[in-house]
Amino acid sequence: MTKTAGIIIIGDEILNGSVTDTNSTFLCKRFRALGVVVQKISTIPDDVKILADEITLFSQRYDIVITSGGVGPTHDDVTYESVAAAFDVKLTTNKELKQYFDWYLCKGDVEGIRLVNIPSNAEVLYVELDEPLEGYRSNYPIVKTRNVYNFPGIPNYLEKTFMGLESTHFVNNDVQFFNRVIYLNVDEISVASVLREVADRFKDNVMIGSYPSTRKCDEYATKITINSTSCDDCLNAEKELLMKISPAMLIHIPPKLPDFEFMFRLSTMNHPLSEKIRDSFRVIKECFSKYPISDTFIGFNGGKDCTVLLNLLCCYCIGNKLTNCTLTLIYFKDENSFPELDQFIEFIKNNYKVRLIVLPTPMMQSLADYLKKRPGNLACFLGLRSNDPRSADLKTMQETDGDWPILMRVFPILTWNYKDIWDFLRCANIPYCSLYDKGYTSLGHVNNTRVNEELKFIDEKGSIYFRPAFLLDEEKSERNGR
Repeated sequence: MTKTAGIIIIGDEILNGSVTDTNSTFLCKRFRALGVVVQKISTIPDDVKILADEITLFSQRYDIVITSGGVGPTHDDVTYESVAAAFDVKLTTNKELKQYFDWYLCKGDVEGIRLVNIPSNAEVLYVELDEPLEGYRSNYPIVKTRNVYNFPGIPNYLEKTFMGLESTHFVNNDVQFFNRVIYLNVDEISVASVLREVADRFKDNVMIGSYPSTRKCDEYATKITINSTSCDDCLNAEKELLMKISPAMLIHIPPKLPDFEFMFRLSTMNHPLSEKIRDSFRVIKECFSKYPISDTFIGFNGGKDCTVLLNLLCCYCIGNKLTNCTLTLIYFKDENSFPELDQFIEFIKNNYKVRLIVLPTPMMQSLADYLKKRPGNLACFLGLRSNDPRSADLKTMQETDGDWPILMRVFPILTWNYKDIWDFLRCANIPYCSLYDKGYTSLGHVNNTRVNEELKFIDEKGSIYFRPAFLLDEEKSERNGR
């Protein structure tokens, strides 16, 4: 079920341009992450009648109404008075608030009573804060009247108190927003007819936007956005759009970092991909119940599977408050590795909370030498899937065999398939190696890897290009380039 919100920004200082409003941008981003649709933002002067009328209208139209500003102790702080007028109730001195602000009220004159005079039918929500706001206790009061929440206008105060309430008052667990971004090196007029065609086809549940570059420093000419409350519709619209334009138009611009909060919410949804994520979390949990994080590492080669694995582990750690831990990656660097692969691994090192260890090939000998310096029982996370070569009989946790050094191998994505991998990378907007956007579907090194011929595209001039890896339909063709 859709949950809607309206935002009212209060203050003459906003309307006369002396202060820049950042609160509405923050609130829109947070509501989107929480599955709530913001339908209107209104900026109102410090005028009781105008504000009361707007609150009345918003409270009738939207499930949640947020006001920002006007809750201080001076003559121009009129939010509580306006809320009382909107709901036709009196202002009364709230004893709890008066006690809370006692230390502050004793500093001023009678005007300070504005802080604690609130609508008679209002309730006070005390937000517990990890770090107290300057001069305040470890909690902070927010006044709520029916569906109207009155937040302070100071951005730092609003942001901390809003996030303190969002999981109990604002989140909509029935809805999750999905988005994809496509960057092009051509003007939007070059793809206008294609955009219209795809937008019409998916109009019931997908919004497609087109935005030309306005800055010389941008790496692209046009940015296409795809938004939906359906993961499948979002990804299918992107796929159809990409099948209708030339790969020569595409530019690979990865997101700086995935949204781990979004990823964790994805794991709670009723979707086939969500079940895969939960299965992976169960394997990770079992491993961490037997091995401390410090005794584990990820075998990381920069490919799509281990990229999924890394992000699942990061998400699991953040979701389970294991934020003080650093994940260890071991990369066995081949002398013939792709430069793009090395660049991506450097990106991971610089942008994720990881410790990267680079070892030479051959892998078996380097691993043995490393383990000699690192005694004890260790576990290694690996991004293998059961349909990979020689992997059909693997268990989720299994010791090494043959001549390999002894350690526990852990396979959290064993049951995932090619589509699952790409759906996850795309749904969560996870950065991945740029080679996958150039027609490579399985990565080794320069001497044993080539583009997948099934992704070949020949334009009207006879020029050959290759489509992105996630457009490959036949999973059995995944390793055709190896």
